[in-house]
Amino acid sequence: NTVKPHKSLNNATPYEILTAYFNQPICKQL
Repeated sequence: NTVKPHKSLNNATPYEILTAYFNQPICKQL
């Protein structure tokens, strides 16, 4: 399986991926 840069996580867009990433609890460690 090859990873598609623009459709990697459940066909999520790069913006949605970044949004989900920054919404994770890890932000509380900053």
